[in-house]
Amino acid sequence: MKYLLIICLLFAGTLAFCQQTITVAGEAYLPDARPWVISVISPFKKAVGNEWVHFAAIPVKLDNTFNGKIKLDKAQFIEIHYLGHINLIVYAVPGDSIHVNFKLLSKPEIVKTFGITRSYGERARLSGSDTARIAFFQTLKDRTGSIEEPPFSMRMDTADFYMAFKAKVTAVYKQRLKILEEEAAIHHFSADFEKAAANEIQGEYIANLMFPSFGAELWGKIPPGYFKEVDDYDLTWDKFKNSRSNIQVSYINIKDYNRRTRNQTTEEEFATVFENCTRFKDDSVRNYLLAQNVSRYLPMHPANFDELLQKFREICTNPNYVSGVIALYKPASVGHPLPTSVLNATLKATNGQFTTLKDITPNGKPIFIDFWASWCGPCKKEIPILMQLAEQYRDKIDFRFISLDANDKEVDWLKAIKTTNFKGEHYMIQDKLLTDFAKITSIPRYLVIDKDGKLTTYIGPNLLTDQQGFENTIKAVITN
Repeated sequence: MKYLLIICLLFAGTLAFCQQTITVAGEAYLPDARPWVISVISPFKKAVGNEWVHFAAIPVKLDNTFNGKIKLDKAQFIEIHYLGHINLIVYAVPGDSIHVNFKLLSKPEIVKTFGITRSYGERARLSGSDTARIAFFQTLKDRTGSIEEPPFSMRMDTADFYMAFKAKVTAVYKQRLKILEEEAAIHHFSADFEKAAANEIQGEYIANLMFPSFGAELWGKIPPGYFKEVDDYDLTWDKFKNSRSNIQVSYINIKDYNRRTRNQTTEEEFATVFENCTRFKDDSVRNYLLAQNVSRYLPMHPANFDELLQKFREICTNPNYVSGVIALYKPASVGHPLPTSVLNATLKATNGQFTTLKDITPNGKPIFIDFWASWCGPCKKEIPILMQLAEQYRDKIDFRFISLDANDKEVDWLKAIKTTNFKGEHYMIQDKLLTDFAKITSIPRYLVIDKDGKLTTYIGPNLLTDQQGFENTIKAVITN
């Protein structure tokens, strides 16, 4: 009984730890009167769905303060984002109280590197229950700079640019490890944090070495052996998970370092990215990157998607990733009538009258719903083909065109219909019921509903890259 009591107490203590929160509070300048928010996210995306793991969106009040609480069940890296371009990384422990002060400098510094110009007019200061740990990565940046700032930034016409750049990156890497060693001795960092920080520093070192791979036109100028450390880097799951820098390493590796050219069709790019994902030796890293990239290309539905989806099912050894991707491709809603809540989604017709999805999709005849917007180039490129198909099958299936333009862009929507001579029944979406149901992350996109009101196609072939597959989707519903 004595031992049972001890176990229960230990369990209770663990449970209490799991339920702890961290506080993120502070001050932030407001660039205008809009309601800006502080976003707190994990550096790790969901493997299926290609979505960031969001912890909180904390509003900045008019008095320039913000305060929010986030539940964490373990010590981990979090990212604090502001204004879309200020990103702070913090190793947070449940129970932390993190104070951030975003301050606008009067004369922002302009830095040019690799043809990218960025403005660094903001500075952040952090404090908390363990000030040195919470501010550690900000300390590194302050003492050694970052890839966009001196001492990294160099003119690309510098003699022996690449090896000189590599020498600077390597020197800073060693300097950062030395700073970690010194800070750990002074502030008594935990072993877990030391390991996580060293991993992050090493990952950022490799990512920085890979920066020249962004420019395909530079490949012929990069000297042999420049990427030796990159090629030798073993990206294990332990290094990869919950690490912003190692996720960046994998992304550059897949998209740039092992792609070599940006002049690829969607199909070519998807095939290249897929192949590059399979090259990772660690099974968990490979599974994660395959699932994430198959999810990312799903809304585009390139012509080779079904082929690579089948390869993914054969290669991926994580059944949860496989079932998750399949559920995205063909969710449980396929084969069933649309939910009442979705049918009640409000729409606005071109004559200004309001209606619902139910009113414009009566049973008895198949319906094709096309999502587009006045600002979407590929959507407008599809218009002539869509009108041709609508005319060709007008007696067998009805086409409905729903715009995702915001309410304050109604004039743009109506103008786009007129200037493109886009004939047919047009509506503008008024709420998120329909887009949330369809999980629309990119357009053009469509749904197909059969004569009984059942959803038959959730994500189908891309009209611009696979017109025959697109037309076969229509034929399948009108022949049943």
